[in-house]
Amino acid sequence: MKEGNRYQNLLLFSFLLTTLSVNRLFAQSLTQTIRGVVVDATNREPLIGAEVYVMGIDPIIGTVSDAEGKFVLEQVPVGRRTVVCRYTGYSSFERDNILLNSAKEYFIEMALSPGVEMGEVVVTDTKRSYQAVNQLAVASTRRLEPEELQYHAATANDPGRLVMGFPGVQPARDNSNDIVIRGNATQGLLWRLEGIDIPNPNHFATRGGSGGGITIFSATMLGSSDFSMGAFPAEYGNAFSGVFDMQFRNGNLYTKEHTLRAGILGLDIATEGPIQKGKSSYLANFRYSTLGILNAMGVYLVGPRTGNNFQDFSFKIFHKGKKSQFSLWGIGGNSVESFRPADSPRTTFSDYSQYNFTTRMGVVGASYNYFINDQAYIRLNLAYMGQNQHMVKDTLNSTETATNYEEEKINNSRLSLSGFYKWSPGTKTSFKLGFLATQLWFDLNSRELNFNTHTFLEAIKGTGNSILWQPYAQLSYHPHPRLMLNLGVHGMALSMNESKAIDPRFSMKYRFTDQTDVALAWGRQSSMQTPGIYFTSVDGIDFPNRSLPLIHSDQWVLALTHLFKNGLRIQLEGYHQNLSNVPVNTDQNQIFWALNTFEGLPIKPSAPMAWVETMASMP
Repeated sequence: MKEGNRYQNLLLFSFLLTTLSVNRLFAQSLTQTIRGVVVDATNREPLIGAEVYVMGIDPIIGTVSDAEGKFVLEQVPVGRRTVVCRYTGYSSFERDNILLNSAKEYFIEMALSPGVEMGEVVVTDTKRSYQAVNQLAVASTRRLEPEELQYHAATANDPGRLVMGFPGVQPARDNSNDIVIRGNATQGLLWRLEGIDIPNPNHFATRGGSGGGITIFSATMLGSSDFSMGAFPAEYGNAFSGVFDMQFRNGNLYTKEHTLRAGILGLDIATEGPIQKGKSSYLANFRYSTLGILNAMGVYLVGPRTGNNFQDFSFKIFHKGKKSQFSLWGIGGNSVESFRPADSPRTTFSDYSQYNFTTRMGVVGASYNYFINDQAYIRLNLAYMGQNQHMVKDTLNSTETATNYEEEKINNSRLSLSGFYKWSPGTKTSFKLGFLATQLWFDLNSRELNFNTHTFLEAIKGTGNSILWQPYAQLSYHPHPRLMLNLGVHGMALSMNESKAIDPRFSMKYRFTDQTDVALAWGRQSSMQTPGIYFTSVDGIDFPNRSLPLIHSDQWVLALTHLFKNGLRIQLEGYHQNLSNVPVNTDQNQIFWALNTFEGLPIKPSAPMAWVETMASMP
């Protein structure tokens, strides 16, 4: 009996000891390290001695940047934090809503703009989290932070789904991340990565469109990026509805870190760390979908007859020299979707139908920055990329054998070179001169069975190539400390049909107070037609649409922004647009408007339409 009491007392003591240990563990304050670098926004030079601190913590956690602009904030309590940077003669920088956790260090780059001199006084402003990474995007542009992809509901870490909640943006359909921006067609959207225009970066990508089922981008890889909805700065071209200007962050230069995430869509594995401590780093991410496993278990997220699976991989290698920076980066994904016939009994054509849809996309690129002096630097980007989309549709015949009745293949690849020279002779003026040259290769095929003649009609069967030239220049000038004027021009030339465009751009921003500013932006945006239109064959006539000109969109934006002291912000925007050179059907008895198609290859003989007008507003 005594032995039993002794055993019970031992269990009780062990339980109390464990409880106290757990309580002590949870009572301890979890902390993490915030690292970063402070640079001049105009020439990317490091700023020495900048004051950096975490707001809202007592005692204050702060430091100053070293000779390379680097800083380290240690023992920062986890949670949502705001980091502030101040430097004499420069605008302050405030980054709020940082989601700091105990598993991973946080890195932040703070790009400070020089203050505008007015006599002996230097007037500065605060660069807040909502302001665009691109300083010349003064209206209709929203800064995207990677944390937003993770704490907004139903985004699935997808930038396309994130912006669906923005005013003026709505989904094209429920089961994809195609977006309609202020009534514009989905194919008017431009995707850019590390300064290079890239093909549609989505799994199950819509053929000839800009969206798909889910993004290939992983939130683990992304840095601060921009989303623009109209009246773009001069460096953006070949788009008229919107621009996703995405950036990869650099890997941790000091500590190796590994992350594993699991969700209903699959596994997300990331690793990063230094190659040469403080000088070079690597960052890699792999995602594997578990949708195939769920399908095998009888769980179909898309539909009871639809199976899906995808994988993707991204990486970035970064090296910093004394006056230069070099990075090698890449992204790629593969996805497969299948649709099986319905179980018996079958009563409609759809019950007998099945299809297989595969998409592949990949980009490998290199970027080089060279800092000439404290006023100027150059950047060069070189990338090769490819995209493949293949749709095969079958139907079961009387013997339950699958018979093909429609097939569509889209293969395109690109070799792109871009670069710019940026010169800032003073705090009032900066000048940027750049270009984007792209060699395009197309291989497009679309055929459909004529059920009456039992022969296939090849609507599109074309192989071709073209060079797309896009030079640009833009000037930013501060005639007054509260006023910024931006003037630019973007050129386009498509060698395939010798179509050209010269698009002027203008914007201005006036700051009434530290909390209120007004912005005006105007410009012409030009864009290629969807490639399938150029290679259409109709009634035995090859390529009747080959000479179609570029689509033009003239856009005006007027924006008013007010920031309240409690952090709330209100923004009102008015938007006006004129579209011209949009292809419409040459047959007056048919209705065809090229911008109403967001997937597939149009097979209509077309002619450009004079113009059409749209207006929108954004609260």
